[in-house]
Amino acid sequence: MKLTLAFLMLLFLSACSIGSTVMTGPATDPMEVTKVSIVYQAPACDFETVANIDISGGYFSRASLIDGFRERAGALGASIVQVLYIQTIGSNEYFGSARALRCH
Repeated sequence: MKLTLAFLMLLFLSACSIGSTVMTGPATDPMEVTKVSIVYQAPACDFETVANIDISGGYFSRASLIDGFRERAGALGASIVQVLYIQTIGSNEYFGSARALRCH
């Protein structure tokens, strides 16, 4: 019974943030999440794309989805997240896509 409950908890937690991160450049040392900037247009600097991030659900506010993008980008050493799109699923779940960028 305890093993089944533990398995169900693990399954539930893994479903909270479904998505993918496709690396397109080198990862570097992780960056503090609070230092990762959010932009909606390409930045004015000469930049490289570190990864494309797709999150297909599990976030219940726009702000928490953006924080999810920032966490993934920061873990790869990217200093900027360019939000490409955000949509809602039903009435209160969000999904979207972003790029993790690093200025040169």
